[in-house]
Amino acid sequence: MKKYTSIFFLFALAIGCKKKEQLKESTWTANGETFTAVAKPSLGKAIAVLASDDAHNRFSIAFNAPYFPTEGTLTLGTPAADGDVNVNFYYHDVFYIQLNSNTTVNVSLFNNKTHYTLPPLWFFNYYNHADSVLIAGDFYEP
Repeated sequence: MKKYTSIFFLFALAIGCKKKEQLKESTWTANGETFTAVAKPSLGKAIAVLASDDAHNRFSIAFNAPYFPTEGTLTLGTPAADGDVNVNFYYHDVFYIQLNSNTTVNVSLFNNKTHYTLPPLWFFNYYNHADSVLIAGDFYEP
């Protein structure tokens, strides 16, 4: 019986020590402040969203497709049309949107997961367009 207990203990130890998968954090900078979060993907019948869920500083990247694009460049759109991407931020509890649809988001794969690169871009307060924030970032599918 003692022999089986030792074998069971070693088996349980081996399972418990299994290396946990490290999720890639998304990082973005807003007016010189850097934020990080593990994004949460959400796939629907007509839209795919990659978003963080911090209470005060968070992002949302939405695609008008039921999947996450994996390569190429996407044009920022408001609202996003087919092939476009819509990016929004909450920065210190204020909602910011992009107004310039001439900017593109680069899409690539990193360790078989989607990676989106947003170049520095001015985002504007939804309620007061005189208030703006410069945001750039790298966003990863977890």
